[in-house]
Amino acid sequence: MSARGDRNVIGAAQYHKSGASNGSADVETFLKRVADRLRDGQPSHECERSLDPLAFNGREDVASIAFGLEPSEEVAMALHALRLAGWPALISLLVTIVRFFAERSGVPNPVTFWIGITWVAVATGIYYGFRLVSEERPYALLCLSMVFLGWLSRVPAVILWWITKTYGLGTHYDVFSSWGEALSLQLGLGP
Repeated sequence: MSARGDRNVIGAAQYHKSGASNGSADVETFLKRVADRLRDGQPSHECERSLDPLAFNGREDVASIAFGLEPSEEVAMALHALRLAGWPALISLLVTIVRFFAERSGVPNPVTFWIGITWVAVATGIYYGFRLVSEERPYALLCLSMVFLGWLSRVPAVILWWITKTYGLGTHYDVFSSWGEALSLQLGLGP
């Protein structure tokens, strides 16, 4: 076990001894059993199954944090996909802000049409093509990244819808009549 894992097991033992948890089992035996399994190199999912969730106040995720267990492959892939969506989401946010202020300053509609996040999708496709070429599961990462990007790029549009509706600013963002319509169409269909 790594030094980090040793510190985490010791920290968890001190947490339980302090009475901060509601675990009624023999904590020392429990922690020794988990530490032995980690030291013996058992897969993390085996160690996770051995943990008593009630000993952690009903928070199963504390077990993986306290004992330094590796995140599952699915969680790691989701985090990687979220990182891949970061730069395109930032560019999308900037384009959304530029279009909003262009519309407010009176730039004609045929010009503001070309300032939109739809065009970010083309650049994002090229970006993902280069970034995912060497990945083990490129299509799964591409799908997750696009879903995250869809949500991250639509949240600013919902916020701008609320601002334009509330203050009657008259931009293309105020096309929805209610919160339900804005959220369902922007966040539901956006990705």
